Amino acid sequence: MPTTKQDLVDLICAKQDGLTKKAATEILDSLFEKITEAIKSEQKFTYPGFGTFEIRTRRARTGVNPRNPSEKISIPETKNVGFTASKALKEQIVASAAHHS
Repeated sequence: MPTTKQDLVDLICAKQDGLTKKAATEILDSLFEKITEAIKSEQKFTYPGFGTFEIRTRRARTGVNPRNPSEKISIPETKNVGFTASKALKEQIVASAAHHS
């Protein structure tokens, strides 16, 4: 089952005695708001030991209309957010996968 925002709030509360769920939610929201701002303004956000989020551009290209394969269509340039895992994260995932196999 995927980890949810509520799971993260619960984890923060469990690690910090006396912190309310409301305060933990505000902290988490502020964190993700700052990450989003960094990606939008600087095109990149890096968290050492975890990875890097960055804006990637997919160039414009010619494609095929799936409803009419003989028709060519123009696909415009798009931007999206990509993630590159750090070496440390990749190593942890590989070790975890080998342990669970």
